[in-house]
Amino acid sequence: MGFLDFFKKTATLDLIAPISGKVMSIDKVPDEAFAEKIVGDGIAILPTSNELLAPCDGKIGKIFKTNHAFSLETKEGVEIFVHFGINTLNLNGKGFTRVAEEGVNVKQGEVIIRLDLEYLKEHSESVITPVVIANSDEVSSIEYSFGKLENEAEYILLSSTVLTEEIRHKISQTKPVTAGKDLVLRVKK
Repeated sequence: MGFLDFFKKTATLDLIAPISGKVMSIDKVPDEAFAEKIVGDGIAILPTSNELLAPCDGKIGKIFKTNHAFSLETKEGVEIFVHFGINTLNLNGKGFTRVAEEGVNVKQGEVIIRLDLEYLKEHSESVITPVVIANSDEVSSIEYSFGKLENEAEYILLSSTVLTEEIRHKISQTKPVTAGKDLVLRVKK
């Protein structure tokens, strides 16, 4: 760290749940590219709602032709990737309705894609939805928020935390998150 690095300000970006459901560790995603953080670092959500929302303010970078995933770029330079399910690309857009368009600025909580969750549960390999920081190598830290415990305290861990059996058990005890409301990731750039 150089002398002038001391004067650089760090930006903190809070990402809310883009879909309601149970937050889980990214290594539980049944897709190697996500589980091994090749796509980026983050969390995954087992969904219970029918909309994918913008997890923060930003500009839609890309919405896949099949409407199963989108990217969002923030003014802080953080690139977020939200991918509904595993191998949902193979559904050729069935079960997904695009609401937002590429290149448009959106506010946190705005609907990006509507889902037919029941159809998708029946026809996809998995509905687990990764929410990752695509340029995680360019941020100084990432914190995971797995939801609230019984005492209503948020269960937050640094991404560098080793997930022991005790920690995994505690994660399993957290309450589901609500889309557009609950924190799932905190990124420092």
